[in-house]
Amino acid sequence: MTKTQRLQIKTVRVVGATQRRGAQTQNILFTFLMMILLTGFAAAQLPVPASSQFDITGFLQAATVTNPGDAHSGGTLKVNGHRVTVPRETIVILPANALTWQELFANAPAPYTGVATGMAMADIPAPLTTWEVHVVGNRVGNTYIAGLIDISQQALNSGAGFINFIDYTNGELRVGGTIAVDGAGNPVLSATDPGTRVRINDPVGRYGRSMSPDGRFTVDPDNPTIMASTSYPMCLPRTAPVGGITTDALCPEGNRPITAPATPTSPAVYNTNFTTNNLTNPGFPQSPGVFPDSTLQAPFEVGDWITFAGTLVADPGVTAGPTAGPWPGDANTYISAHTIVNNVAIYTFQGSNPAYVMTEVTIIGTGGLTVLDRMRAIAHRPESRLPGRLFSWRRRVGRR
Repeated sequence: MTKTQRLQIKTVRVVGATQRRGAQTQNILFTFLMMILLTGFAAAQLPVPASSQFDITGFLQAATVTNPGDAHSGGTLKVNGHRVTVPRETIVILPANALTWQELFANAPAPYTGVATGMAMADIPAPLTTWEVHVVGNRVGNTYIAGLIDISQQALNSGAGFINFIDYTNGELRVGGTIAVDGAGNPVLSATDPGTRVRINDPVGRYGRSMSPDGRFTVDPDNPTIMASTSYPMCLPRTAPVGGITTDALCPEGNRPITAPATPTSPAVYNTNFTTNNLTNPGFPQSPGVFPDSTLQAPFEVGDWITFAGTLVADPGVTAGPTAGPWPGDANTYISAHTIVNNVAIYTFQGSNPAYVMTEVTIIGTGGLTVLDRMRAIAHRPESRLPGRLFSWRRRVGRR
């Protein structure tokens, strides 16, 4: 290789290295410039809108009512440190009930009646437990204004188990627990494991005896929340059965057919899947007044598996009120149930009235003209042969 050729090759290598260093320098400068620009964009914030939505769930810390004597009055509440304005005419949704904001105060049990809700952490005396509030609304300026309010002791709280004992004297179910035998050979609850105490919160006595420690968290007397899994309404007899027969005409033992009779050492076994007699279908023999009768509720029995939800309250006399603290101990508290679902399948005779319907989910659409399915519902009823109709009501606002 000549000196001229070696010089040319060296020159090419030097030029190539210089071009690569120049490209690297350009890439570094471009990256640095983009970092400066992006930092400037990130620092630039959009202006705070005059209003925005909010959705808050937490403990009810404080609650006030503007005019305690006005059933339509609003007030304020505090949740997660946010002070929220409750407008007039606000309807508060409870698990199986709905009240105005003022009615939460007016219908509170003693010692809170008319003064406080007995559910806020700031109430005096302090409540037995904390209460959960879910608020959806709009923030206008620095003011939070409620649109929807749901209150419960705990929205997802529930229990489940077999009914091991029924205390007819106090109208109480014992769910779970250990069964022992007394000196006379009768089944009794263990003193160390008596099970969960469950009573129906029923001020009007729709599903059993009339009793309620807090009428705000009642059952729904018109749309049964005490029911079988097939939506058939259930009940707890107001009097104790004698020889398998109860004197409670509204909650007859005859509506629970017996599979195996009771023995000296075990309770009776009741049918958990049956169909009531025909009452109105002219195509089949009719048996009005014969059990099982679909015009009457069916009683809970020992051995039933139930799922329940309600509020934890104290026995009378152990605290200043059923929802007032301090905590009196497990033995002095029970679940005041607004909902009980019994895992039995009770059906009504084909084509015979009455039939019962439970709506589990309802979805109402708000789409445009291309949306044909505006409303969908998932419902259960114990007789599928009867025609069913789902009605809705529409109101046009601002038009005549």
